[in-house]
Amino acid sequence: MSTPIRTALLGLGRIAWSLENDPLRFKPCTHAGSLRALNEKAHRQPPFQLVAACDPKPGRLADFKRWWGRPGRELQLTTAWQQALTEGPELVIIAASTGAHVDLACEAIAAGARSLVVEKPLATNTKDAQRLLDVARKARVRVWINFERRYHAAYRTVFRYLERKTLGPLRMITGRVLTGEPPRGARVGPLLHDAVHWLDLLLWYSGGPPLARYGRVLRKSARSVEHTACLGFQFQDHQAFLEAGGRRAHFEFEMVLDCERGRIEIGNGGLRVFRTAASRRYKGFRELRPVRVRHAPPGPWLNLYREVRRETRRGRPSERDFVREEERITTRPLDSLHGIRIIEQAYRLS
Repeated sequence: MSTPIRTALLGLGRIAWSLENDPLRFKPCTHAGSLRALNEKAHRQPPFQLVAACDPKPGRLADFKRWWGRPGRELQLTTAWQQALTEGPELVIIAASTGAHVDLACEAIAAGARSLVVEKPLATNTKDAQRLLDVARKARVRVWINFERRYHAAYRTVFRYLERKTLGPLRMITGRVLTGEPPRGARVGPLLHDAVHWLDLLLWYSGGPPLARYGRVLRKSARSVEHTACLGFQFQDHQAFLEAGGRRAHFEFEMVLDCERGRIEIGNGGLRVFRTAASRRYKGFRELRPVRVRHAPPGPWLNLYREVRRETRRGRPSERDFVREEERITTRPLDSLHGIRIIEQAYRLS
């Protein structure tokens, strides 16, 4: 029987655990919520042992302790990440603020972690992201970036449609990631905070980075983050366009994939698929008809942490096999690097 994976959680904000208190969200929807759910599903030995949790705010530690409430082995709660890493975690989950991701990840690797789960985005710039990936490769540490939609059953269904060319070749991708006005003093704009998820899907569905890109980023002042971004991309056989931010009074995450013989709409409103068929309104024309689509329950977070559990238990890969091992990770680190590079280039283009 496998022993539980010793795990440390750095950062105890919304995505770390407290979104589990949202009564409307599909559960689990956080890092700690996923650990707890998988442990509760285990018939015998739980797969994860949370040995340390860290946050600089003592109030968060107290709130988390009440929520976690797991009996048994002692959990170290601390305001110092250095103390958390002395507990010998094999897996370190980094859910701290974006600017702290890289330094915390490198310290976790130095402390002996075998696997890392890093909240998106991996870093605020490509230089720091590349530094982390170089350190991880040298130490042969697997890195997951939390783009959970890649583990969502509906988004995986879209990937299979594209991979098999069920609706013919992909021709155009359009989308919106709409949010309100960035708060005063925000350090991260809608591109890095929200649209980075859309860009990750774009890279996944397109099979790699674009050949060319163009666009415009709008700010209230030279010192403020963007409030709106409109970006275009050219791939080998299709194009893409994204509006992010937009100063709307509502949130929207939507992607429309037009293929030669149909259309796929995917987003927070669900999955819809259409095929071309003979028009019922105009002789000699074809139009889109809805198709019933079935897929497994969403379960993105459970799928993510099942993969983390499986790969971590495989042990540290050899230096020769590490690049191949990276390809086994659904949220490939190289794609995350490309996503950050796209955002950096968008800022420079503007």
